[in-house]
Amino acid sequence: MPAYKDPRTDNWYFKKQIRLAAGTSTRIRGVPTDYDQPNTKVGALEAERVAIARLRTTGTITPTPPPAAPPMVPTVAEYAPRWFAEAETSNAEATVDQKRSALKNHILPAFGHLRLDEITFTHVNEWRQRLLKPPEDPATGQPIRKPLDPVSVDRLLGTFHAFLGFAVANDVIARLPKKWPKVTVPKKLPVFLSFEQADRLIAAPQPPSPKPWSAWKWRVMHAMLVVAIRTGLRHGELVALRWSNVHLDKGVLWVRESISRRGNRKEPKGKKDRMIPLTNDAIRALRSVRQDRWESVFTIDGSLLQPHETADALRLMCRSARMMPIGWHKLRHTFASHLVMRGVNLPTVMKYMGHVNIRDTLRYSHLSPEVEREAIMVLDEPPPVGGSRPRRDRKPRRDERAAPSATSTPSDDA
Repeated sequence: MPAYKDPRTDNWYFKKQIRLAAGTSTRIRGVPTDYDQPNTKVGALEAERVAIARLRTTGTITPTPPPAAPPMVPTVAEYAPRWFAEAETSNAEATVDQKRSALKNHILPAFGHLRLDEITFTHVNEWRQRLLKPPEDPATGQPIRKPLDPVSVDRLLGTFHAFLGFAVANDVIARLPKKWPKVTVPKKLPVFLSFEQADRLIAAPQPPSPKPWSAWKWRVMHAMLVVAIRTGLRHGELVALRWSNVHLDKGVLWVRESISRRGNRKEPKGKKDRMIPLTNDAIRALRSVRQDRWESVFTIDGSLLQPHETADALRLMCRSARMMPIGWHKLRHTFASHLVMRGVNLPTVMKYMGHVNIRDTLRYSHLSPEVEREAIMVLDEPPPVGGSRPRRDRKPRRDERAAPSATSTPSDDA
């Protein structure tokens, strides 16, 4: 009875005894629909044939499960919340703000509709070109927006590269595009005050203001100016400075905190404390604002100084010194530049500036003629012997000190 119909269910079945190659026998039974066959006698016979073939090849008549559907790759817009959530937990506030702006204003409008695995070098390169040279409005013939400078475009490309790299690290896509477009960023040297300008700014009298400053506010802002020029602290580090980190008797201060853009205390940039010696005028400026009422060094009423307050104060002090307005970060460049011009080596400048990478400090190397001179003076050394440079000031080995050489001359005391 290879195929039969059950009158109770009106379904066709197949049933057969099969002898296997090993000499054993087994009975198989099933319905055509389990083998994608119609519920007919012909379908039952075809299902029996499929079952026998499967039993002899795989050892079972169980149908092979269909292959799992490949996972759907999300679009850039769908994956962006996951990437941004990771950024909020691992990046500084300024970096989070930069990534939020890049996503909202540039990445999502350009790539939000594309799946992550659809993005190619061509997509990214065309985006780069539109950022540098926006398309024109057909009606007016004018660019639809202002072009971005190369530095901003390079930062956006880096942010999007990190976005796709995060997807690769989490096995959402297999790889990045084989090539990645680049932007030529012009080299920008730090701008700083000359020695004369720095001294003139420090010596400038109290500036006139629409709302006259109190004597206390003048001392606080002037002390902050002097410390910025003589220590190179970042603006957030100046505002966050506490008296517990200032040791006037030892002539040093410690940088252990900074203030974020949102006004929260945080670790300094690089997440590493540093000690900076104080000059005599910096010590005098700090003594002029020493008080035990508030923990902050530079404060008017105990609260943290706001960016607009310090920016307006520096602008007025520049006006009093008859100088063009500058920002607080220019005073940091001034500190590093003056050190290098005075002959301080770059590793020491790197330590005082709190740089994590020496490349940040090398921006100031052009100000030190000694650095270039020392590099060239290597050519005046004796030529290498045996393919290696001679060792200078090498101490003699123990056996050399114990046994005089055969060519040595006896001393007069011998």
